[in-house]
Amino acid sequence: SETIQKAADAGLYSISDSGFFYEELNGSYIEITGYDGAATEIEIPSTIGEFTVQKIAEYAFQNKDIVSVIIPDTVKTIEAGAFENCSSLKQVQFSGILTSIGSYAFKGCGALTNLNSHLRYF
Repeated sequence: SETIQKAADAGLYSISDSGFFYEELNGSYIEITGYDGAATEIEIPSTIGEFTVQKIAEYAFQNKDIVSVIIPDTVKTIEAGAFENCSSLKQVQFSGILTSIGSYAFKGCGALTNLNSHLRYF
């Protein structure tokens, strides 16, 4: 079972087994706010505890050394700069329908060659 530890900032939590930071929003869903794990091929969880992951926050993965990311169908929004300057990022897979991708979400991702998605708006 995953150990959930409260981080130093109020409302910010960490899943210690996978390295994701998140914030509960409106008591009903979660926004991924950061990542400090060692994996370079990551899969964002669709749920954390009883909450659904619906957003990836601004700059959540900025400057991270990740190669691939799988985004679950529960995520509807990727905010501005979420993956900015992830220069090793080669592949992004969206499992569902995104309704919003913020400005410069993938800016500086020069290695990105595979973007598998079902986008409603880009």
